[in-house]
Amino acid sequence: MKAGRIALRLVAVAALCGLLGEAVARQWLTSPSAQMGDAELGWTWRPGATVANHKEGRARLHINARGLVDDELTPKGDRRRVIGLGNSFLEALQVDHAAQYPTLLEAALARPGQPGLDYVNAGRSAMGPPHYPLVAARLLDLQPDLWIVHLGEGDVLHLLGAQIQGGQVRPPPVAADRWKARVAPIIDRSALATYLMRRFKPLITRWLAPAGPAEPPLDDTTPQAAEVAVQRLTLILRELGDTAPVWVVHTPTLRYGVAGATEDLAPHEGRIYRAAAQAASARYVSAGPALVASYQRTGQPPVGFQNHTVGAGHLNAQGHQAVAEALQAPLRAWLEGRP
Repeated sequence: MKAGRIALRLVAVAALCGLLGEAVARQWLTSPSAQMGDAELGWTWRPGATVANHKEGRARLHINARGLVDDELTPKGDRRRVIGLGNSFLEALQVDHAAQYPTLLEAALARPGQPGLDYVNAGRSAMGPPHYPLVAARLLDLQPDLWIVHLGEGDVLHLLGAQIQGGQVRPPPVAADRWKARVAPIIDRSALATYLMRRFKPLITRWLAPAGPAEPPLDDTTPQAAEVAVQRLTLILRELGDTAPVWVVHTPTLRYGVAGATEDLAPHEGRIYRAAAQAASARYVSAGPALVASYQRTGQPPVGFQNHTVGAGHLNAQGHQAVAEALQAPLRAWLEGRP
């Protein structure tokens, strides 16, 4: 009997610790996994879920019925609809929806008697330019008036690692993630399990599939790499342009130094994006000048968070405001039918 009581107490203590751990994880660490496997894109968000991010910044964001980190979509009416395609810089899990630059632009460009702007945020972490035609094909029923392709750090590597299929640029085939499929019923319901799985995933995958010889990293700074990247990005932009006009918006990778000094750490990326935009007859806009001006005006880097690394990482609220400022005048002219 005594051993039975001790066992029951241990079970009760373990259950209490689990409940407390789950509460702490949901409040300060993350939310239960909201991801679903996708044969083309690797994964997508589960419609209706809430995504809590506390690793970099602190935000809780709603996943709409289309699986996008955005408000629920409504008929566009007389509004002009922009669909943004991009990676985690556009998706912006680090800041609240009201502080993201698509939302800021919608508010800034609302004018009585003029068509408003509906800026659909179709960004998703870990995607690159080869994914964007696949995403765009799923959103054509939204009747976009303009595609804006948001490009930045790492997108050249996505282009170099892509495949060419029938003259189209596509991402590499999605690898089956068997271990995640096995634990999906748990991480879909538990924030604590989701957090632990993310922390220990490298160990789990190494245990399930020991790594072979490491492949040499791609060098995206050579003239040969630039030529390939320009050609592939041009194909992507032209494919998107078959359904609506295309703009390219570049958020450069900047180092923020003392006394307002900045340095572009990847100038080759901007040259590639600009060249491809020109070849595809797409408009090119750089957010670099607005980010530099924001830093020089405030003395605070427009990227990074106190719970991550200040001056490095994703756009913070100040950075989103700067990107909105970079796009406001061009989009206003577009809404008014001016060149």
